[in-house]
Amino acid sequence: MPIPPDIKFYLTLAYRGVAFLASLGLVFGIFSSLQPQRSIHLYIALMSKLNWNANPIDMAREIRTTRQLGLMLVLLNLAVLIIFFALPAA
Repeated sequence: MPIPPDIKFYLTLAYRGVAFLASLGLVFGIFSSLQPQRSIHLYIALMSKLNWNANPIDMAREIRTTRQLGLMLVLLNLAVLIIFFALPAA
């Protein structure tokens, strides 16, 4: 049974959206794992724009945690992209 054109459009859009979000997550993960201090300072700057005070209690622990979470984000998004390219397009 063929897929109707309007549904095929939305499936293609969702398919490309997943690829875009996984690529964006990969970039953010690489940024956080390679430069955790800049990532933390970016977060602090964003929160100050929203009138929130976000200062880490232990900066060394925060850097270590940010680096680990960045690596986890890279691995997760690599897995999504591998699955994405392994599956055929709609």
